[in-house]
Amino acid sequence: MLKTLLLDSSVYISSLNTEDIFHRQTKEFAQRLKNKKIEIVVPVLVVLEVANILQQPAKDVFYIFEDGLLVNLDLVITKEIIPLLKKISLKTSDAVIAATAKIYEAEVISWDKKLIKESKKLVFACTPKEYLQELKK
Repeated sequence: MLKTLLLDSSVYISSLNTEDIFHRQTKEFAQRLKNKKIEIVVPVLVVLEVANILQQPAKDVFYIFEDGLLVNLDLVITKEIIPLLKKISLKTSDAVIAATAKIYEAEVISWDKKLIKESKKLVFACTPKEYLQELKK
């Protein structure tokens, strides 16, 4: 069965930033995902957050998203997202990420504890470390 994941920008940032406290755990997480039947959903907001936070040119950031399904924010998906926003208490960008996960039936993987807590109102959500523990079971 194909599993669908939505990786929050915190996961991508920690994988690229060797100074990040979660860098090693995120790299292990990424390695363990290889050769698994997993689809990665990537809201365009995540791409923008990563590019903005790392302050790198698009060409230096895009390669990490190339295997994912890029989700654009158009009117069709926006109409599906708006009703879900009432169910969670997050800043708009994170709320859109959680709602997109719900629409695509994806599990949210993040290092952001508040995003995980609120996303759980809509979908399964956990840290990369917790996800690895689930894989070992």
